[in-house]
Amino acid sequence: MPIDKSRRALTWHLHQAYKHNNDEEKNHRSIDKT
Repeated sequence: MPIDKSRRALTWHLHQAYKHNNDEEKNHRSIDKT
């Protein structure tokens, strides 16, 4: 079983979740401003 491949997939998932959280933060901030 290639560990490198699964690790890359894991990193990708973490990155996607991180991006999603950042977008949520931005949305909340713009809502707070108004």
